[in-house]
Amino acid sequence: MYCTKCGKKNDVGFTYCAECGKPMVDNSPVTPAQPLVLPVTEESVLANDNNKANESEVKPGILAYSSSALISIAMAVFCIAFFAIFTVRSTLNENAISGMFDDVDFAALRVGRILDLDGEAYYNNIALAEWIFDEMDDRIIARYSITRRSIENFFDRLPLGEFIEGILIRYAEGILHGNTNTNITTREILNFVERNEHIFYREIGYRLSPADYDEIERFLLDIDINNVSSLDTLLGEIDMSAPVFRWGLSWFALALLALIIIGLSIAIFFIYKKRVRPTLMCDGTVLTVSGLFFTVLSVGANWFVAGVVPVEVDRFLVDALLSGLQGIGMTIGAAATVVGVVMVVASVLMGVARKKKAI
Repeated sequence: MYCTKCGKKNDVGFTYCAECGKPMVDNSPVTPAQPLVLPVTEESVLANDNNKANESEVKPGILAYSSSALISIAMAVFCIAFFAIFTVRSTLNENAISGMFDDVDFAALRVGRILDLDGEAYYNNIALAEWIFDEMDDRIIARYSITRRSIENFFDRLPLGEFIEGILIRYAEGILHGNTNTNITTREILNFVERNEHIFYREIGYRLSPADYDEIERFLLDIDINNVSSLDTLLGEIDMSAPVFRWGLSWFALALLALIIIGLSIAIFFIYKKRVRPTLMCDGTVLTVSGLFFTVLSVGANWFVAGVVPVEVDRFLVDALLSGLQGIGMTIGAAATVVGVVMVVASVLMGVARKKKAI
């Protein structure tokens, strides 16, 4: 040790300089301690990465799980509403309605309850061809050898399906635009009969006379076809002109529902601290459940509509009316279910891969 004042060298342990008496200060060079350096191996790098992943992937609490469950339920409800509106809009258009009645046997259509024929039980299950045969004059039947079979052949060749499809297209436009004053008029029925009179003559052998047209017109007026066929009457208590229906079936409603569903999915993403795997699991589960539910709902649509619409029609006519609705609904439900299952499987595979990496 050297004195900082006179420079005299002193022995180690001296408190004061032996030469000048100044207090001594330990000014010997200090060698810094070397840090302990461990060798870098592949196992140490993986362990470090896993520790970082575990530190960043903190499990959400009960509040987060409760919030995600409530959001998932709301998301499923909005998904089902989206599927329903899209299905109805896809069904109520000309392309979906065209060809809907190609396979319908109109000659066998049960019309007794629709026409309320004298309230007699005999007419409850009477077919259209049979009713026309019973209403024809016996002298005409005998003169032209008319049979029920010839009337059935007439209906097989009559473009009645196209006529009804044209009416349904008008009804569909009325539903989408809130116009429920649409109906079938006496005049357009008479025009349809007149346009196809040649088919009746070819199959039956009888040419309709002006008196026959007058009789048809009187019958249509008696059953009040304008009122019976009115969309207001067919829908009963359902007011399609109400804003809830008019706006509920619009493209604006579909876009709004889509934005809400996306927003709820983003909320779930943030609840799970921006982790993709649990978000995929949650969204996939919602899509799977809502898709399966909507598929089942579409399959049972005919029973639901039969209970809502207060018109007694034949079973196969109801099936024809709902065939397009059921087909589109089942397709949408199945597609949503498949997408949901794929998301759930992807989430599970991501979890398995992460666990394998941690081993």
